[in-house]
Amino acid sequence: KVAMTGEINLKGSITEIGGLEEKIFGAITAGANTVLYPVDNERDVDKIISKYPSLSTEHNMTLIPVSRIEEVLRHVIID
Repeated sequence: KVAMTGEINLKGSITEIGGLEEKIFGAITAGANTVLYPVDNERDVDKIISKYPSLSTEHNMTLIPVSRIEEVLRHVIID
């Protein structure tokens, strides 16, 4: 139920990507209800939320910005 996007460099930083809107809707189609995305794409998320204000309620979608691989692992590894 968790989808993620972004590039990971050798130092573990998650870097900006393109096409975030399409990736979010692809995640919804695949059944995800959480999307982890690069914090550097925050301005894109603001635009997407402005364009689709019911995104979180209509699709029960949670969008979480991440900047490091350790943050991603905290969201996807179950103890």
